[in-house]
Amino acid sequence: MIVPAQTTIDISAGLSGTNETSALYLPIRAPEVIVSTPLIGHTNYVRSVAFSPDGKTLASGSWDGYIIIWDIATGSKLRTLPRNYGTVWSLAFSPDGAMLAAGSEDKKTTIWDVATWSVRKIYTDHWAAVWSVAFSPDGSELASASSDGTVKLLNVATGRTRSLYHNIPVWSAAFNPDGKTIATGCENGSIHLWDFATGKWIKELKGHFGSVLSLDYSFDGKLLASGSYDNTVIIWDGATGGKIRKLPGNSGEVRSVAFSPDASTIALGSGGDTIVIRDVVTGHTINTLSGHSDNVNSVAFSPDGRTIASGGGDNNVRLWVVARLVEPEPVIVEPKAEAVVTPAPPPVLEEPKAEAVI
Repeated sequence: MIVPAQTTIDISAGLSGTNETSALYLPIRAPEVIVSTPLIGHTNYVRSVAFSPDGKTLASGSWDGYIIIWDIATGSKLRTLPRNYGTVWSLAFSPDGAMLAAGSEDKKTTIWDVATWSVRKIYTDHWAAVWSVAFSPDGSELASASSDGTVKLLNVATGRTRSLYHNIPVWSAAFNPDGKTIATGCENGSIHLWDFATGKWIKELKGHFGSVLSLDYSFDGKLLASGSYDNTVIIWDGATGGKIRKLPGNSGEVRSVAFSPDASTIALGSGGDTIVIRDVVTGHTINTLSGHSDNVNSVAFSPDGRTIASGGGDNNVRLWVVARLVEPEPVIVEPKAEAVVTPAPPPVLEEPKAEAVI
């Protein structure tokens, strides 16, 4: 019998006249991933990586205070932007690729003009570190999340700001691609949904027991992923906020989550030195990427989904080229009894019985 990939063969009852049950788990379809030579240029931890919308360049931000712009095709350094006086925690390109925003330890949000790489504006609305920045889908506003307990919504054209008040440090922010909702992740493990147009609070999502370090919506806004200090990832319904499934991380806190452009897979960067690629539907681990020698602080998919960028505590940026989907060789199984084909079970994660202390 020839069995396709991504299935489990459950051979039960009557094997050789016994009541034994055995299961054969076959490999699921996995992407062939080739790690390139690391992009060396930073002198301290790389905290953030972001692709330009055209996929031709990558920006990386570091504890060393510098932002480096890389050429994806060659892996060469295009330029180093003038130093910030503090760690660059987060980077985001505007949807049209005309601007690059940076949030940093020095409480500032800086917007760069990509055409000239000159500073367009520096905003000092926060009184504590800016952990996350994200542009709205139409590029009109920039969200900045801070440990001062607020998310500022900056109108890029006018410079006016609105505030979303949390009263606890906010570690992450992400816009739903539909432009109607913004999600924010907090130190106490809560996620909040806000109406983007009015700034009104919609609801709180509960499920994590540690700081929500990263948020990402799928391309169609139907799914929201959250990575937490509690070493888990939760997939939420992007429309209702309902919890779909909870997945285990890898090793240590989940510092970064990123959906592939088609939302079929999700990449997890963690407190360990590997990147885990999981199937969004089943939760199965598709691939584990080894190459960093320290924490993986940030991961991002290129717009075409063929490259994954990662920033690590080893001071390096790495590019992982997803060459093609590889169909495993068929496995020939010769059971002595009739085989029943059933889907392989997803990972089972036991909920903690008490809140973790951060």
